[in-house]
Amino acid sequence: MEEKILEMLMEQTEAGKTTYSDVNKMLEDLRKKMIQKLLDKEFEEHMKYKKGSHEEKETTNRRNGKGSTKTVKTNDGEYEITVPRDREGSFEPIIVPKRKTIIAELSEQITLLYAKGNSIRDIKDILVGIYGTKINEEFISEATSMVNEEVKVWKERLLKEIYPIIYMDCLYTSVRENGRSEKKAVYVALGIDITGKKDVLGFWEGNSESSSFWYGILEELKLRGVKDILFLCTDGVSGFKEILEQAYPKTIHQRCIVHITRNMTPCVPKKQMQELCDNLKAIYKSETIEEAKEAEKSFRERYKENKLLIKKLDANIESMLNLYNYSNNIRKLIYTTNAIESVNSCLRKVTNGKGSFVSVEALEKVLYLRIKDLSKKWNRSTRANWGLILNELLELFGERIEKYIEI
Repeated sequence: MEEKILEMLMEQTEAGKTTYSDVNKMLEDLRKKMIQKLLDKEFEEHMKYKKGSHEEKETTNRRNGKGSTKTVKTNDGEYEITVPRDREGSFEPIIVPKRKTIIAELSEQITLLYAKGNSIRDIKDILVGIYGTKINEEFISEATSMVNEEVKVWKERLLKEIYPIIYMDCLYTSVRENGRSEKKAVYVALGIDITGKKDVLGFWEGNSESSSFWYGILEELKLRGVKDILFLCTDGVSGFKEILEQAYPKTIHQRCIVHITRNMTPCVPKKQMQELCDNLKAIYKSETIEEAKEAEKSFRERYKENKLLIKKLDANIESMLNLYNYSNNIRKLIYTTNAIESVNSCLRKVTNGKGSFVSVEALEKVLYLRIKDLSKKWNRSTRANWGLILNELLELFGERIEKYIEI
């Protein structure tokens, strides 16, 4: 069939004179005619009788005139097609869906561009540049609006019953509300499930980061099926440990060591900051708990005159020494919140520099699509040493984790 089509097309060309643009125009004409013929064929099958037939009909439905002409937009350009009509209005074509003027493939391209953080105006310019397809901003909004329902379903989906590790952190962006640009805190939770795969469990919007808002999120995780969390890693948000004890009393709260270090460096002159970081690292990077305690003792002696620094050490030393209850493999997973900060960095790429989002819904669409894009990469791999880590978790937590492992 392809050979026959090619032969017929070649009859309309002339070597040395037919340009690439001529070929493209021929293919465009062919594509348009094929779309129209497929549409007409769908209609004929729907009506169950051929046009002009005088035979007895199987249905009471009848053709209703020539139909309306509309322009559909595709990756390959714009086409004018005539949609047949029936009296009952029951014809629902597949090739060009009813009430749609954007064919699916182009809609997917629009959604993909939106996921990369392009504004509606940017997308409009890109489509004109690549496809020569002029689409007004209303069409682009229509193509992305279908994501709203996806976001709702995703945010309410059931989660795994256990997550060995969950990381929680916030980022900030601007949203227009009541005609004004307002800063919004976007709370993000990232889980590592029992197979070692990462998954963004959800994101939530608030006015500012607070432990009370995090408590609401923890309660929501329960409602969505999360029965147990082994480790929960955060930065130093005030009151988090207390609300975690209420929501998940068995979960171990691990504060991010990097955040602890950042919080302590302002206590010394700038020229002493590197030395301070090295002395702190000697505590949380030691080989054994005994070495860590010696490093702590040395630290206290060195900075005994700096009352504020010692006070901050007192507040954080438990988080630093608790690391030595676990193997190096587990320590590497829980001593920083780098995993979720990496996610938030990817999210900032599609929120920063875009001005204020017109609404919370517009912000959620962009965040969801970006997370969906990231998840495709995560689904292809797990941590290389996860089997070893899982065995170590089994030794530490026994039945709490064992009952969720499929044998």
